[in-house]
Amino acid sequence: VSVTFQDVAVYFSWEESGLLAKAQRRLYHDVMLENVALVISLAFLCFQ
Repeated sequence: VSVTFQDVAVYFSWEESGLLAKAQRRLYHDVMLENVALVISLAFLCFQ
């Protein structure tokens, strides 16, 4: 099974992101960073 960042990413348009409150933008940022870390760790495990 292959998992890519595209599989776990959530995207907002500029208009949509402008509607988010500061706390929501921070949460989005934190979740996306965690997704990147998880995908990288999976890739590392797959290529050992």
